[in-house]
Amino acid sequence: YTASLEPNMAKESKEKGTEKNKKRSTPHNLVKPSSTTNVVPLLVAVLAVLLAVGFSVYPEKGEACPYHFGSKSFSSTSFASSDRGKNCDVGQFLSPKYQILGFHILCVTLNLVESDEDEEDYSRIDVRAFINGQNLSSTNILFDTIEDWTHFRLHSERHLGIKETDEAKHKLRLPWAVFSHAGEQIHTIDEVLNSGVILLFEGGRWVWPGVDIGHETMIPDVPGLGSTRMTTLSMIPLVFEIQNFLFADECDDIIGISTPFMKNSVVTLMDHQKNKADARKNEWRTSSTYWLKSSHYENMQSINDRTEAVTRVPQENQEDVQVLRYEVSQKYDSHHDYFNPDLYKRLDWIDEGYKNRLATLLWYMNDVPKGGQTVFLRAGGADQPASFRDCSYGLRVRPEKGKIILFYSMLANGELDPFSLHGSCPVEEGIKFAANKWIWNKKFTPPQFANR
Repeated sequence: YTASLEPNMAKESKEKGTEKNKKRSTPHNLVKPSSTTNVVPLLVAVLAVLLAVGFSVYPEKGEACPYHFGSKSFSSTSFASSDRGKNCDVGQFLSPKYQILGFHILCVTLNLVESDEDEEDYSRIDVRAFINGQNLSSTNILFDTIEDWTHFRLHSERHLGIKETDEAKHKLRLPWAVFSHAGEQIHTIDEVLNSGVILLFEGGRWVWPGVDIGHETMIPDVPGLGSTRMTTLSMIPLVFEIQNFLFADECDDIIGISTPFMKNSVVTLMDHQKNKADARKNEWRTSSTYWLKSSHYENMQSINDRTEAVTRVPQENQEDVQVLRYEVSQKYDSHHDYFNPDLYKRLDWIDEGYKNRLATLLWYMNDVPKGGQTVFLRAGGADQPASFRDCSYGLRVRPEKGKIILFYSMLANGELDPFSLHGSCPVEEGIKFAANKWIWNKKFTPPQFANR
């Protein structure tokens, strides 16, 4: 998991999106006619049976049988187009071996269905759903009638197994949402049909599908950067790397502005730590910190625009930047960036944990000669570490000027990710300047007591 090594590039699995109807053939040893005169009556009988029960479509390997809605019977119709889903380019999102819980890829097509002579032809929405982002786990959903957007959501919930979001205990939870492949949130049936491929996140926010370790994603139209390459460093937890996200002069400016105002770093205390001394807090975090407001640096708006483009989350969900300085031997033991509602019950502004830090953009603003790596001790699904101070294993990311890593504290299904445990290893030589840009799943308003 050493990030400084050249990653092996995983080949993208390209989903052709073309479904082939498989016809069940009758084994030749089941019927053995005694003469050719018996063949014709036999064929007529077989044809009559097929017409009576209708043609069956057998799903491809890994698929469940299609669902059917509306008053139309599948046996009384035939497809006007047999290449349903041919334009569904979903390979860039599918993972060959990882389940991404709460992330579903929907390939949506509108097809004309030819009915019997006594009935009118009609249009039907066909949806091929790739469950949990896997290329070997898909199912077909057919919508003969769509009344409105609510109708679409209800049927999708039912057949994708999405938990209802309007129960009393889930009032604070974000409803699941769908996005175009360009990251734009979708709210209407017309937008669904125009997109063709839509991405559904049960947690209600866009979470990049990592696909596989070493996979490269090209993010188009990032302000000031253009097309930007993002590399997957880890799938568990979900960690990405972007080189040269920050310009050299931006790094230098931020360091220069922040250095005179640096103070000892503090943490938000858990419930059981409420009455403990500040010295106790600093046993596991020994860096210095300064909160840099966007209004205090002229280029910050440009960086915020880049952040929104990369995360595909509105700017109103961004916190101010927390600038960090680590001198020799200083570190931050492994921890989570999210607020566990079981440990922070007194924080009523986190909506029982349903309002939380979705992701972290960790900026590196200088090269560190030795030490200072960001470590993910539970990378790959490792067990809880015996010591949160350990930096001897796991995914370790080396600080490099202008580089950022993006990692998620919440899963695509909206649950908190305990594998996002991470820390800052002690600096062994030089000084490390970094910064946290936290992205929330809901609009962020700083609490009144925040020390900023």
